[in-house]
Amino acid sequence: MHLPLVGRLGNTFTKCHCEESRCNRDDEAIWRRGPLLLQIATALVRRGLAMTLSANFGDTILASRRGFTVLEMGISLAVSAMLLVPLSMVVWKMVVEPQWGMAHLATSGEARTAGQLLLFDGAAAQAFAAGTDPDYGFLEWTDFTGATAEFNSAGYLFDPASSGLVRTLQQEGVASTDFQLSTHLGTYASALLAQEQPTSGLARMEPTLSATALQGTVSVARVLLADMRASSEPTLAIGGLVIFSTQGTTLSGPDTTVLGNVHANGTITVSGNSAGVLGVATSPTGVSVTGASAAVAFMDTLAASQSFPVTFTAQDFAPYTFQFEGDVDLEDEAAVWEDPGQTQLRPGVYYATGTLSLDRNDVSGTVTFVASEIAIVGRRLSLEAYSQGVLAYATSASDDALVIDNADDTGWSGMLVAPSGGITVDGNDCRADGSLLGRAVTWDCNRGRVAYNSALF
Repeated sequence: MHLPLVGRLGNTFTKCHCEESRCNRDDEAIWRRGPLLLQIATALVRRGLAMTLSANFGDTILASRRGFTVLEMGISLAVSAMLLVPLSMVVWKMVVEPQWGMAHLATSGEARTAGQLLLFDGAAAQAFAAGTDPDYGFLEWTDFTGATAEFNSAGYLFDPASSGLVRTLQQEGVASTDFQLSTHLGTYASALLAQEQPTSGLARMEPTLSATALQGTVSVARVLLADMRASSEPTLAIGGLVIFSTQGTTLSGPDTTVLGNVHANGTITVSGNSAGVLGVATSPTGVSVTGASAAVAFMDTLAASQSFPVTFTAQDFAPYTFQFEGDVDLEDEAAVWEDPGQTQLRPGVYYATGTLSLDRNDVSGTVTFVASEIAIVGRRLSLEAYSQGVLAYATSASDDALVIDNADDTGWSGMLVAPSGGITVDGNDCRADGSLLGRAVTWDCNRGRVAYNSALF
């Protein structure tokens, strides 16, 4: 009776002893492979199971145990936490950050597109008209490059259906194209389009574009500025023609900016580094852009030749305030000066049958020069047109009919006109607010700016 019981107990103790020995061997193997924390966790679990088997004294009791102990659960949670931390970082890098980057890229790209179109519209525009919801405003101009004059209006508006910014182009009052600039504008109040100042030629747009990413909203705010050719009425006798020549035009001054249209019956050459024409360049013989980083916004090399855009004669500026026979150097004429220091010219029309010369620095005045040839030399000059929007009118057929030389930091408002001769401007930081119209035109002013002025035409 006792022997079977002892036998069963002996078998049980032997089995438990064997299980514990195997656990010890397994522990040693675990310490030799795998990560340290996993080795410890596995060894503890198996050690705990072996101790449990030893305490239960029998296969029946052993078979009745199910599930995890508190120790096993704690170890499992610790191991899971160690795995979840790097896994969450991987998810962030692979899912969340790309979503944010794509949202930022989308809004930035839309702002860049809006800025580019605003720049081109501003370069063509002669007038700005403010709008009301849903319209932000309109940039308007008259295009004289075709067979007939054509009124254009580029409008910017808010489209509630797409929550976006839309550009519309109308020609002669008929809508021709709509362009979706953005679908991330949100509300009408998210953008602004206005003139920088009521009398300035600068258009200003401020869109705030927003896109949703996994971690929140990505917003991109931009201030976009565009130089308009002029702030004026949209219908003009002549469009934004800033440079015209019956033979050819050369823009050789580095960093020159031309705001307006350029036409030549000969070739237009843009050879100045970083020179730019923010308008339409038209020529029947070609437009050559050779300067490094030079650019022309629009070109038409199939344009027809055009007749001279104005029909002035010397007599159109009469009566003359000051009249001279032959050549005259204004430095020698005390009567034309307001002050003994000869820095202020008296207002009026100055006429000479020969060459009219002005060779002084720091001179200002409201004048119109009419002569066979005109030579102006001087730094820091500030001159305005006195008669019919014309600053200087030369009648000679010479290549040097009208020359402004050494014009450093010099600015003027008024047209330079030489129907039969050449016009040359040379210097640094020249600023011409008015058109240059001649048989040939050469602009060789470093960092110069010549802009169309609708008030003069």
